[in-house]
Amino acid sequence: MILGCTSVSTGELTMALDWARRLTTAPELHACVATGLVQQVAWAGVKAWPYPALGLPRAIPRMEEALRSVRPDVVILADVLLAYGLSPDFADGLSYVVPHVLEQSRVLALDLYDLDDTALHVDIFGRPLFTRPPVVPPSVGRLLPCPANRPGRSTKGRGRYAMLKDQGPVSAVDKAATRSRLGIPEGPLVVMTTSPWQHALERRAEAKDVTQHAPALMFRLLAAALEGGPATVVHIGPQALAVPPDCEGLDYRHQPQVPPADFAALLGAANVYLSNNCPASTAVRAASLRVPVVTMHLGNGSPAHSTTRAGKALRAYMDATSHRYGCSLWPLGMRGMVERVLKDNPFVDTQLHVDGMRPDDAVETLKGALRDKGVVEALQGRQEAFFKLLGASVDTPDVAFQAALEAA
Repeated sequence: MILGCTSVSTGELTMALDWARRLTTAPELHACVATGLVQQVAWAGVKAWPYPALGLPRAIPRMEEALRSVRPDVVILADVLLAYGLSPDFADGLSYVVPHVLEQSRVLALDLYDLDDTALHVDIFGRPLFTRPPVVPPSVGRLLPCPANRPGRSTKGRGRYAMLKDQGPVSAVDKAATRSRLGIPEGPLVVMTTSPWQHALERRAEAKDVTQHAPALMFRLLAAALEGGPATVVHIGPQALAVPPDCEGLDYRHQPQVPPADFAALLGAANVYLSNNCPASTAVRAASLRVPVVTMHLGNGSPAHSTTRAGKALRAYMDATSHRYGCSLWPLGMRGMVERVLKDNPFVDTQLHVDGMRPDDAVETLKGALRDKGVVEALQGRQEAFFKLLGASVDTPDVAFQAALEAA
C-alpha cells in the first residue's frame, strides 16, 4: 500500500507509484490518496482509497479504514517531509496512525531530500520551518530517490535508488509525429508543468504575490530570449497561468492532467523544459530524455536592474511583490534546503540555471538553450554522463527496498 500524505503531492505520489511498479515482487498495490490524485492512481493501475482534502476530520479515519481493510505487509509513506513537516496539522494525525500501522505492517517513507540532513535548512516563505528535526519513528525505513538525494550506496534502513530510468533521446521521427498529432507548428516548443499545491498557495498571504507574479517574469524573460519570434508553450497543470500581453510571439496552450504516455511523448518532443522548481521529478525525466532543462530561481541578492526588456520585466516583478523571499522551489521558497540538497550533487550539471534577479544573464542562458546547438549538445552530454554515474553508484529498487526494510 502507498499512503499518500497530502492532497497535492503529485510528484511524490507519482514517484511512489513508479517505484512500487518497478518492484516486481509486490503482488498488489493499493494507494490511499486525496481525491485530487485519484486519476494518477487509476493511470498506474492501482486501487485507490480516496480521502478528502487535508484538515478535514474524515481524512485520518479514511486512512485507518483502508489500512484495516487491506492489512498490507508494507506501507510506503509518500514523502516523510510532507507528512511530518509541511502539513503540521496532518502530521499530528499521522503521529497516531504510523505507530498503529507499525503494529501490523512495515512502514517505509520516501525521503525525498534526506530529512536527517536537510531538516534544519528547510525554509518556507523565507523563514526556517524547524527549530529541531521532526521525530520520525526509528523503525520507519527510508527510501532515498536519487538525484533528489546525492548518489550513493544503500545502508541499513536507508535504500538509495534511481528515481527514473535513463531513456535516451526521442527520435526525430517520433518528435515530428507528436508535434503533428498535437498541431504544434515549426519553431521552438517549450514545455512547463505546475502542481495543484503551487496554485493552492495563492490563498496564503505569504506566498500570494510570488505565486501570481513569478510566472509572468518567467514568460517575459522567455519572450525576450525569443526576440519576438514565435514559440509554442505547452503548460500541463491544474489551472492556466496568466501570460502578460507584452509577450508577443508566445503561443500559450494550457492543458490539465494527461496520461503518462502522452506526457512523456510531449516532453520528449520539447526543445526546452522550463521549470521554476529545480529538483522537480519532471526535470529528471526531461534530462533522461536529453531534453534541455532550464530552471529559474529567485536569488536573495540585490537585483541587477537594467533598461533592457529583461530588466523592465524584473522591475515589474519587484514592484508587484516587493520580492519577499528567495525562491528555489516556487512559490514555497526553500532556498536553503535546495542548496543543501544540490551541494556536491552532480545532478546540478544536467540543467541550465537562471536567476530571475539577473534578468539579462537569464535571457542569454535561455537563448543558448533555444538556439545554440553547441550549448544544447554540451548539456545533453552532461545529462548522459550523469545517468551513467547514477547507474553505477546507486542500487536497484529491489536492493533499496530490502535496505529500507532493515530499519532498527
